[in-house]
This record gives sequence, structure tokens and C-alpha cells, in this order.
Amino acid sequence: MTSTPFPPTLTCLHPPGKPIAAMMQAIANDETASYVAIDCMRSIAWELYEAWACSLGEVDPRVSVAFLPSPDIAHASPYPPGEYTDEILREAASIVHHMALLRINDFVNGMPMLPGPLQHPPAVVNLHHATIAVSSIPRALANPGPNFPVINALHGGVYICTVTHEFGSGLLSSTCMSFA
Repeated sequence: MTSTPFPPTLTCLHPPGKPIAAMMQAIANDETASYVAIDCMRSIAWELYEAWACSLGEVDPRVSVAFLPSPDIAHASPYPPGEYTDEILREAASIVHHMALLRINDFVNGMPMLPGPLQHPPAVVNLHHATIAVSSIPRALANPGPNFPVINALHGGVYICTVTHEFGSGLLSSTCMSFA
């Protein structure tokens, strides 16, 4: 069974043509993909998006998290029981907030240990450097360590959250991620 590709679900003022075209081509060649929102960090579309975002350098994207599994994830991937959603989002938003305080040099020796969840983390934060937003945040969410007990207790492959990156160019990319 193949999925029919949908038009890009991007809100943008001036989207970068080459990465978007390459993502669309990658999706067109992938029978399991159904739209441009990227459901998996282990895909050609994600690699293209990550390479483009990391090439932006010291651009400070706005980042937020939400519980918005795509139709494909909601249909095919496990996600945690509803009673854990609020706590998972609180931990995920706390991870994003803690990452916003870091700089590229803080990752020289790997992922730093993050303090635990905040009581009321901000809904949207500006991160210094696109590489932290696009490369480091997903890895921190996938393996947050013992200070984030709810996310840390999830089984591999369970949907955690949707991460949204908004860049100064107006490009908004909502990325659904199921971490293993």
C-alpha cells in the first residue's frame, strides 16, 4: 500500500528552493512517505532538512513542542497513554528551555547533562544556533537521561512530541518525531 504525497505543509515567506525541492524529491521516491512534515529522523528528507538548517549558522530559531502526532504516526506508531501527555510535554518543553541556555561549545564533549523538568517551562523559546535546535534537541528528547523520568521510561519507538522550528526567514517546519 502506498501513500499519496500531499503538497508541502509549510508556512513560509521565502522558502529555500533547493532544500524544499530535494525534500519533495526524496519523499516522491519514498513509498512510505505521505507529506513533507518529517516523521522520522532516520530519513533522507530529515537529513536534507537538518543539513539545510545547520548551514544557517548562528540563526536563532524559535522552538516549541506539542502533542500533535501526524496521521501516519497516530495510525502506525505507539504513543503513551493520555494521562502521561501533560507530563511528557512539560519534560519536553523543559529540555528545550535548558537547551536554549547552551551554546555550540557546550557540546564539545557530547550532550551535557540537563537539569530536571521546570514547574512551568515556557511554551516557545529562542535557541542560539540552528544546529542546537535541529540536531541536538531531537537527541536530547530521545535520550534525556535520568533527570527526566517520564520520557526516560518510555519504550523505544514511542511518539514523544512534535517539535516546531521557526526561522527568521519565515519558514515554519513542523517536525513529528518518534524516537527510538
